[in-house]
Amino acid sequence: MRSLAEWLATTDEPDTAPVLCVYCHSMRVGEGRWQLTRGWPQAAGPWPFAQGICPVCFHRVIEPRLSVLRGWTAG
Repeated sequence: MRSLAEWLATTDEPDTAPVLCVYCHSMRVGEGRWQLTRGWPQAAGPWPFAQGICPVCFHRVIEPRLSVLRGWTAG
């Protein structure tokens, strides 16, 4: 697991906001790659955080909800 400080020290894009999954708090560390962080970095500094959904949480949380909605709207 990486901390926010580690991410900021190693990112190729330090001017972009780190993307954190709203469900599991993983941080996007590259194109299509996510890594668990050490909890939600609440007091990590003045950097903004972008909110996103990692692929694991999308399949675990969002897809079942979409499936229910598709079934509801089909009938």
